[in-house]
Amino acid sequence: MKSSKARLLEHPFNITKSIQNFNISQLFETLETLRKESFFLKWENALFEDFLARHDMFHLLATNSNMSQAGQQHTSRNYLALKSNKESPRSEAEASNITRRSSGTKIARNRSHHYTHKNADDTLQYSVESTKPLEPKINFITKIEMAESFHQTLNERMSCIESETKAQLRQLRAQLIETGLRKAELNRITNVFKRFVSDNSSKWPKRRPSAEKFIKLLEDCLRHGTLLVGQMRLRNSSQIRQLQRNQRILDKRTELNRTLMPIDFELLQIEKSKNLHQMEESTSKLDFLKRSSHNATMRLKKHKILQEKTSALGKNLILVEKMLIERISKHEALLPLAEMEVDSCHRKVMDLQEEIRNYVVPSTIDYVDKKCDLILLEKEKKWLIRQIYICKIKLQNLKRKLNKIAPQQEQAI
Repeated sequence: MKSSKARLLEHPFNITKSIQNFNISQLFETLETLRKESFFLKWENALFEDFLARHDMFHLLATNSNMSQAGQQHTSRNYLALKSNKESPRSEAEASNITRRSSGTKIARNRSHHYTHKNADDTLQYSVESTKPLEPKINFITKIEMAESFHQTLNERMSCIESETKAQLRQLRAQLIETGLRKAELNRITNVFKRFVSDNSSKWPKRRPSAEKFIKLLEDCLRHGTLLVGQMRLRNSSQIRQLQRNQRILDKRTELNRTLMPIDFELLQIEKSKNLHQMEESTSKLDFLKRSSHNATMRLKKHKILQEKTSALGKNLILVEKMLIERISKHEALLPLAEMEVDSCHRKVMDLQEEIRNYVVPSTIDYVDKKCDLILLEKEKKWLIRQIYICKIKLQNLKRKLNKIAPQQEQAI
């Protein structure tokens, strides 16, 4: 059995030629080799899975810390060799190679010392010490991962090659169809040419003419033929048009003959005069309607302009009304607050006056301070009373404006 690394080096993707230069047979050969490679990889993966299923994975991982990787690799190779020997017939050289490997593993086993010792938890630990150090090699898990990745890449490349071959086969089929059509067209042209030669052979001289003369003669014949065909087509088209015109004229004449036979021309004149009078009346009515419609449209335009203006005025009035209501509500909210502040100022003034009368001695600093506070409070009281008066006047003005806006709003609506 070859290793996965050797197969990677030998697989058919290590070629410098592009797939487009391959023949179809070469492509099919590469596909067969790839299928074989994938079969062998699947088989090797199955062997690995069987080995891991039979042997405890945890035990292998536990012993891996003490055992050398090389001994483990040798045992796995022996197992795989024996397994493959049972499942598939091999050559004599491969069988001898397997026996050599198995004998090497036996020697390695004899040289290694097995012993068990107790841990701190009173558990037995199995360990192996190899007397001869061996070369480190790839363990089972890495080999399985490598095989899986290689198998995946092979499958992807196989799918790519299959798609490319299918595309090439489609192109070849299309080319074959095109060549068949061209061949049929060429055969048709050759048959026409042979017929032409056989028909016009009597016109040519008996001795064999040169190629240039023959080509000139053919060109002259073709020109003459094309001219004749063009003239005939023009004549045919002109004759067809004349026939169509004559047919139309005849149809019209027959229809006129059918209609004119039972007609009374005097009645027709009377009806014509009546129709003219009705037409004049209808035209006068139409003119009147046009004028009235024009006037109506002008009025409509004016009404639309007025409506737009009134709608704009109504919107403005609504906004003004909202603003006035907000201001009135603000002033109404401020009035009780101002009155409360006036009351508080009045109480403070009364308290200060009583304090000055009863407790404070005149002509002292405390007396002067109290008098100053009293003057300031009286000024504040006067200012607040004035503000209340102004607020009431503003409220009255705003209410008057609101009362004026209501009829204007009704007119706008």
